[in-house]
Amino acid sequence: MGDRQAVLERVQKHFTIMVTLKALGSFLGQMGLMHAGESTWVLAVGFPLFIFLVGRHLIKTKLNEERAAGLVKYIPLLYCFLVLAVVGNVMSFLVKMQFFMV
Repeated sequence: MGDRQAVLERVQKHFTIMVTLKALGSFLGQMGLMHAGESTWVLAVGFPLFIFLVGRHLIKTKLNEERAAGLVKYIPLLYCFLVLAVVGNVMSFLVKMQFFMV
């Protein structure tokens, strides 16, 4: 029983880190859009906040010991997808800040 609880806490910790990093990447992308005049402060703050709050709510309500045991083996893969998403947000930010010309 203690082992399953430890796995649940580990998965919750990793998912919380993932949601936080995705929200920060989204904020960076929105800041680039705002600099280009394509976004507002409401979207720049609201969209990442929405991602974070919904993600935390789903982690707390939908993640249980049984699901955590099945998801623990996919954590490295999910981090790979997270890196791709955040790199996309960073590139969007850099393009909108005219660091790269496209």
